Amino acid sequence: MGGVQSTAQDVLVALSPWSTQIYVKNCTATPVAVLLARDPKQPSHVDAAVYEVPANETCVISSGYLHEPRATLLIRTGIEEAKIFRVPNFGRLLISVSQHGLKVETTDHVEISDYAEPHVVPGHDTIPMVLRRESFESKESDPRLLGQGGAPEQKEEKLAQAQELTGAEAEDHSLHERRPGKSPRLAAPDGLEQ
Repeated sequence: MGGVQSTAQDVLVALSPWSTQIYVKNCTATPVAVLLARDPKQPSHVDAAVYEVPANETCVISSGYLHEPRATLLIRTGIEEAKIFRVPNFGRLLISVSQHGLKVETTDHVEISDYAEPHVVPGHDTIPMVLRRESFESKESDPRLLGQGGAPEQKEEKLAQAQELTGAEAEDHSLHERRPGKSPRLAAPDGLEQ
């Protein structure tokens, strides 16, 4: 029955007098999960369309409801927090990293409210969260999303990768140091020397 209802809602979206396009700019180093609720009056993570906004990219989300001109989006913004965004046509959301999750900014007339069940909204862990050993992970979250679930070994691997990313400045500095027996002009990564 759920499949029939979803199909009927998708057909109504195509016939909707409202066609709303939202621009979501991800300014983080990890993907961001944005859920488009199928019911604007009672937004839910259940049966919502999941959009993955790649790191440092902009994504356009199209929405259409029969009686609502705004798109209704759900975003996990913190460990204990998820927000509902009701965004008008051509609205823009700018997502950046905050201390314990994500910060969502907009200059448009966007209605923002708290989502009652933040733990069930999927989200990707940010690098600062991984370094602090914080996670959006919960039993109800979708484990297929990047940054979610996995064995403890995988979590340790994610932490090591995040530490490597933060150590990139040190690595860049070491490339310019003089290596024994080599000219400073030829100090390049191994395998790239002439």
